[in-house]
Amino acid sequence: MLSISPQPTNGNVTSNPTGIHCGSRFSMCSADFINGTSVTLTAIPNTGYAFAGWGGDCVGCGTNATCTITMTANRTCTANFRVARTFSISSPPPNGTITSSPAGINCGTGGSACSATFADGTTITLTATPDAGRVFVGWGGDCAGCGSSPTCTITISGNLTCTADFGYRFSISTPPTNGTITSSPAGINCGSSGSDCSANFAEGESVTLTATPDPGYVFVGWGGDCASSCGSSPTCTITMNTNTTCTANFRVARTLSISPTPANGTIRSNPMGISCGSGGSACSADFADGTPVTLTAIPDSGYVFVRWGGACAFCGNKPTCTIIMDANTTCTAIFGHSLSISPRPTNGNITGPGINCGSGGSTCCADFADGRPVTLSPHQILAMSL
Repeated sequence: MLSISPQPTNGNVTSNPTGIHCGSRFSMCSADFINGTSVTLTAIPNTGYAFAGWGGDCVGCGTNATCTITMTANRTCTANFRVARTFSISSPPPNGTITSSPAGINCGTGGSACSATFADGTTITLTATPDAGRVFVGWGGDCAGCGSSPTCTITISGNLTCTADFGYRFSISTPPTNGTITSSPAGINCGSSGSDCSANFAEGESVTLTATPDPGYVFVGWGGDCASSCGSSPTCTITMNTNTTCTANFRVARTLSISPTPANGTIRSNPMGISCGSGGSACSADFADGTPVTLTAIPDSGYVFVRWGGACAFCGNKPTCTIIMDANTTCTAIFGHSLSISPRPTNGNITGPGINCGSGGSTCCADFADGRPVTLSPHQILAMSL
């Protein structure tokens, strides 16, 4: 004899061969079958309910709606029905597939079953499978608690909706040793302060990278997929439209200083960093070891650039001076006034520091530091009588 006990109230169980038709509508809950007969039971929930699973001698059939048993003895089975709950993936992912166990969900590029009914209290496991060349990024909606794990187990306690994001992988190929790269949104913290050198981001997501040098070092520039768009800027924003790999380069810092601060002009540097004098107060900056830095002297109105001093003395009175930062370096810059002899004497010379003007020389103008005393000497040339 095969029996269904207790009699279900929110669904029905039928058998093949016929004999069982037991539940909310029928009460044929036991039947005799010839020894050795295979009997297939089918659980049919009422509207608004779902089949939750077999018990008793049918427990091995789990939550399958059909259960086949062989009648080698008297058997008693139970059939459980509970309130139906709807589980949905709200937006079918375009770059991967979500499947469920128990079966019901197969949503994305691999299928269109994005909604299914499960009995209240059922535990389901979702699995995210990315397409080739893509990665799984993370869950959202009612599955947000599963984070970025490709599997998510939830208990159906109501109608639930989840989202799943697929995208691309970002990597720092060689972890820097003299600085750290971080990202916003979070995920990358790579270098001397962290070991998270790869992370998954959604397709089309903007990711901003920040390069932070260790003390005594400076950031030099980006490489790999970040090189062309970000150069030497310490921040780099990329759009995740493909798997992306970047490098970040740090070098020993060398300090360039202008001292003392010029009073009648401004010194600016290229690369930027120095803007020192009447036009700015940035009189010291760090540059990567080996960097060529060009300084430009810009006099205030009514003043002239006189000359460089310190480590820049070799540039003389040229308004630009290029130095290679292979050590900490200090330069001076002197601004002042021009002294001119005009008109040029024809019967004698005027001489002084930098001046030799007249019939014996043509250097009639020279620049001097502000406040410097300059002594000029006249030299008469006597006419000779024949």
